[in-house]
Amino acid sequence: MGRFSKGYRDFFAVKAKIEGYRARSAYKLTEVIDKFNLLEDVTAVVDLCAAPGSWSQVLARRLSDHPSAMVVAVDLQKIGQLRGVTVVTGDICSTATHSDIISALGGRSVKLVTCDGAPDMTGCRAIDQELQLELVLAALRTAVKLLAPGGRFVSKFFHGSCSLALSEALSLFFEHVSLIKPEASRPQSTEIFIVGLNFQKNVAVSDEALADGCKFKQLVQNSIVFRSAYL
Repeated sequence: MGRFSKGYRDFFAVKAKIEGYRARSAYKLTEVIDKFNLLEDVTAVVDLCAAPGSWSQVLARRLSDHPSAMVVAVDLQKIGQLRGVTVVTGDICSTATHSDIISALGGRSVKLVTCDGAPDMTGCRAIDQELQLELVLAALRTAVKLLAPGGRFVSKFFHGSCSLALSEALSLFFEHVSLIKPEASRPQSTEIFIVGLNFQKNVAVSDEALADGCKFKQLVQNSIVFRSAYL
């Protein structure tokens, strides 16, 4: 059976059902975690755009040996109960939701923020890529507010003309930035995952920018343009 055959792709859906995951996307995160050792010394994770909850399930299971471990799942949709997961219902673009996440964490140090979100698709690749970029920037803004030094970030996005810009955006905050397309991703999809390692607070990002999504996006875009001029 070929690697990209329909039967091979269905293998992940069947496996997810057998192993109790809500979606086949669980295996995408599993591969990323293993490749980049994302859960080393991690006891608190925030999973953004978490519905239907398969990534949160993976995280909760992988951290189950740590009695004090915590996974906070965030989404506009109601996710329902997940074992070992604290659910926050809200918009990741909202500062009120950020406050709810911080409250749920109860002072825990966050070393990993994940995001498997996708916008409502229009069918136009260029528009969909732009919408996805907006979502990833919202997730990045949230991560920058939450992550402890040395933290990690992983998010889905659609590979295209914005890929370099997004990598540049993450490099403003992370020492290492990588791209990966997991085996469980459908081959015809432009879906890819971006990983940021070793988070460091960027002093150029003010509290005002973090509180305002538009200002944060503009600051990141301006920084990318400035940096690119000297590449």
